[in-house]
Amino acid sequence: MRRVTRDEWRIDACPHNGGSIAVDHKGQLHLTWFTDGAVNKGLFYKQINGDQESIPMRLGNLDAQPNHAAVVAHRATILLTWREFDGNLYSTQMMFSNDSGNTWQGSLDLMQSAGASDYPIPLINHNKALVVWHTENEGLRVLPIEAVINRLDG
Repeated sequence: MRRVTRDEWRIDACPHNGGSIAVDHKGQLHLTWFTDGAVNKGLFYKQINGDQESIPMRLGNLDAQPNHAAVVAHRATILLTWREFDGNLYSTQMMFSNDSGNTWQGSLDLMQSAGASDYPIPLINHNKALVVWHTENEGLRVLPIEAVINRLDG
């Protein structure tokens, strides 16, 4: 057993905002989590390779309530998605890496909705990368992520 976060968050309840984990082609772990701890607050990502851990990377705009991050991996491509709410609109955010999480392309605002929404789900399967998001106003939305697809075969 191994502790992977040190945020000093103690809650006498079940947090509604869980984490996500994926394993890449080298066996590295990629994690996302939410915390409201004494050390850190917000949404975070880190990678673990054996005994080596990256410094936690903050995801999203803390003022826009980033939540429910998900991570998927295919070979060296890592795709992160999460939802934000600015007080008026929900939005789906995304980041990706093509070198197993060592460097990241900046955050992209993919879709927005004024109505209630589920959490975005990233999917990668061989040469396809998608983000799936269901919203009250627009229904089910499936967005191919061309910027990631073009690099999956590399």
